[in-house]
Amino acid sequence: MTYGFSSARLLRRGASLALLGCAFIGCGSDDSGGGSSGYTLDNVCDQVAPQICGLRQPCCTAAGIGFDETTCEANFKAQCALDVAASKSGDETFDPSGIDACLAALPPIFAKCTLTLPDILTVPITLRACNVFIGKKGEGAACDRNSECAQSADPNTYVSCSDQTKTCKKLTIAKQGDGCDPANGTPCDVGLYCDAPALMTAGTCKTATPAGQACQRPALTNPECGLGSYCDQTTATCTSGKTAGESCTLANECASAACTSGKCAVGTPYVKAEECGK
Repeated sequence: MTYGFSSARLLRRGASLALLGCAFIGCGSDDSGGGSSGYTLDNVCDQVAPQICGLRQPCCTAAGIGFDETTCEANFKAQCALDVAASKSGDETFDPSGIDACLAALPPIFAKCTLTLPDILTVPITLRACNVFIGKKGEGAACDRNSECAQSADPNTYVSCSDQTKTCKKLTIAKQGDGCDPANGTPCDVGLYCDAPALMTAGTCKTATPAGQACQRPALTNPECGLGSYCDQTTATCTSGKTAGESCTLANECASAACTSGKCAVGTPYVKAEECGK
């Protein structure tokens, strides 16, 4: 159930780091009863639609997409109905117990509105309460929406339906000392870096060098500063990613990982046009 914000397509340092898990992607027990606020399969779409659209509106406006409340709610209900039908047929399960906690967690995310590199690791953790529907399709299976995919029992693994391949794809957040392979969906957690012998190969997660401290050259290909920071080519020190509008040469200098015409671009919005009713 992909309704909180859109799946963000990320290509960072040459790595496809997988799709960000979205609110209501689904990961629950086989419980068709109501949650603390009385959500059931028969009313969840109608109850959640006005709430989620109201939360999206500021980001839709800030991102320049625009917002239409009626169409937003209609689009939400149409997508939600697919998961309700799948749950009733046994293809998905439904657990409404985290919906209220999910809705409470969304305002600061929508207020921020655009994606930065560390968000691909921190936002899925924040939104674990948004797991409402869960499918039965394994990794690599064909899919159209996140909720069709089976979720992992590992709290550090998130499964979504890739916008590019339309298959279920996992993202596992590797911890200190764990193996890492950003090219295959296993990046290191915030504050760590993958000490692979070459870019886009497997390695081990180690503590990242803090901002302001020296980093090893060649700065262009050195990941030791961790996600969201880069090794400055001139000073050879770790530097936090630049904000939108600041001068850049390479994408990894920017918090958004996007350098356009010599300026850091605004990050990918958390909403798509159809989610804003446009």
